[in-house]
Amino acid sequence: MNSFCLFVFVACVLFASVSANEILVRQIRSCQKQFPKSESRTLPDFDLDLLTKDDKCYLNCIMTVQKVIWNGGFNVDALEFNVNNPKIADKFRKQCGPIRHTDKCEYAARLQKCIEIVIRKTPTSHFPTLD
Repeated sequence: MNSFCLFVFVACVLFASVSANEILVRQIRSCQKQFPKSESRTLPDFDLDLLTKDDKCYLNCIMTVQKVIWNGGFNVDALEFNVNNPKIADKFRKQCGPIRHTDKCEYAARLQKCIEIVIRKTPTSHFPTLD
């Protein structure tokens, strides 16, 4: 009987994970529909001055559905879960946490740029691998 309960528990956890991923995919698609992709969004190292207002609002939408932006502020915990390294999360917190802007789209773009800078300056060995 215990193995059956364990099986049901594992199945529920897996189902919840799949459901959460499906919800996230739907939310991201909704952001893509709201803010159609432009050429400036494909730049590898984007320049804030080249991004359109829609590009910046797209970033805000994505970062909000991923809970990187929560209640109008930077939610480092959402990144820490992904990078799984408290030292890197602390770098994000110290370098990107102080960023403020009254326009939520501009805020998202500046926050994204900061996150990219931290990632670029951090050795790849500090990030988890997808093995």
